Amino acid sequence: MASGQSWWRSKSAGPGRAAEWDRLALDGHVVTGARSRIRFDSTLEATRATQLYRTLPHQIGHLVDYNVSVPEPDKAGISGEQHLELFNRYWQRPERQNEEFAHRYADELRKHLAASGRIPFPRIESWESDGLREADFAWPPRIRA
Repeated sequence: MASGQSWWRSKSAGPGRAAEWDRLALDGHVVTGARSRIRFDSTLEATRATQLYRTLPHQIGHLVDYNVSVPEPDKAGISGEQHLELFNRYWQRPERQNEEFAHRYADELRKHLAASGRIPFPRIESWESDGLREADFAWPPRIRA
């Protein structure tokens, strides 16, 4: 999703897609309907809100859901066989169930972080002035000398 640009999607989508468009509007994207398509106008601030304050917590929610649903063997008093059964059950769940958990987790985390003043946080304008280097974001990670 490019910042400061417009992009289009087809209106022919299910309720899950419509809910996502509502979330994008809450992030600050301007959502405009036209005949069979929907136009999204994005700004840097809206894109940051989507990526940092909604998508990242949502993905963390998936990780939390998995870790709660499929505990590691011996850490929760379960055997390797029980762990494998929980693993298989987790991946057989309906996608909607996984997404609902992740959305709920992200919403609650975002509310908590906003209430405590941790988000939104200021944008890093210059890597160098903040003590960062391009190598800090390279893969594989490089150890600073």
